[in-house]
Amino acid sequence: MKMRFISFINYLRQREKNLESTRTIEVKGSWHDPKGKKYPNKISTTKYKWYSFLPMGLYEQFRRVANLYFAFHAAITLTPVSPVNPITTVLPLAFVIGVSMAKEGLEDIRRGRSDKDVNNRLVQTLDSDGVFRKRRWKQLNSGNIVKVERDEFFPADLLFLFSNNPAGTCYVETANLDGETNLKIKRCLNDTAGLSENNLKGFNAVVQCEHPNSSIYSFRGNFLWNDKIFSLTPGQILLRGSKLRNTEFAYGVVLYKGYETKIMMNSTHPPSKRSSVEHQLDSIILFQLLLLICMSATSAMIFAVWLAQDKDKHWYLQVNLNNGSNLISKAAYNYSNPFVAAILQFFTCLVLYGKDFESLSNLTIRFH
Repeated sequence: MKMRFISFINYLRQREKNLESTRTIEVKGSWHDPKGKKYPNKISTTKYKWYSFLPMGLYEQFRRVANLYFAFHAAITLTPVSPVNPITTVLPLAFVIGVSMAKEGLEDIRRGRSDKDVNNRLVQTLDSDGVFRKRRWKQLNSGNIVKVERDEFFPADLLFLFSNNPAGTCYVETANLDGETNLKIKRCLNDTAGLSENNLKGFNAVVQCEHPNSSIYSFRGNFLWNDKIFSLTPGQILLRGSKLRNTEFAYGVVLYKGYETKIMMNSTHPPSKRSSVEHQLDSIILFQLLLLICMSATSAMIFAVWLAQDKDKHWYLQVNLNNGSNLISKAAYNYSNPFVAAILQFFTCLVLYGKDFESLSNLTIRFH
């Protein structure tokens, strides 16, 4: 008795879990405007928004070690410790980053235009009077009935109802999904294969299916129609991104739209275009930067010792401490405080030696 009770409890829990993991879609033989979201089937593959282009674009540029190093070098040239004109470093860096960001922006604009063209494609949708009228892809919502003609792409993930083929089949090209060029056969339910366009006026049914997921080869669901329940398989699903071929027309019900479609759930965010050569260059530049720091530190220590020991011989290097130059220039050759002078000399050496390392880095980049 106890075991039966436990089994019954487990059954109820499993049933509740199954109910939570399914989606119910009401199919009506008429057009119904989406609630909440204005364009539920609208997608975007752009990398940036207008408000995020500048911060994200700068972040992408300074992910590169070379740009980060040159920016650090340019910042030092803006200080009084720099013996060179900052324009010679700042302008080239600004030009390179500006051109790179402009290129990224143009590519993203092209993506946005392509998305706009896709979202504004027209598809025939069923109205309440039983007539199919053209609407934009982005307006589709779950439960709408659409008609797709030969050589047209499916605007969303559809449940295949019927086609012009009396056997209830259609041919689909899925090259955009899995790269396969051979056509696949899709077969609708036997009970809906005999439908015609005239039967769709006032059509009512309910689809219970799984929540959106990225698996393009699996699907679980039920189709409730005419007081009957039909089990659905992946063979009855027409996925967005695939094309109708060798079939005059096919009718289907929108199940998943927009970012819920399997092609969008398998798509990735536009990646940062960084090749293996760039990663190698980052390692080389990091090594050069480490070598530069060691050379500058060594020069600064030698300078501090030299300044403290030979202060009487080179008195002319010291700026008048009472008037004349700025505080940094005074401290750079102040033999009474060689430690501060060494720190300032370190940054000066970074700028001077960095010019040679810039040339070496450019040669390395051109070589690769």
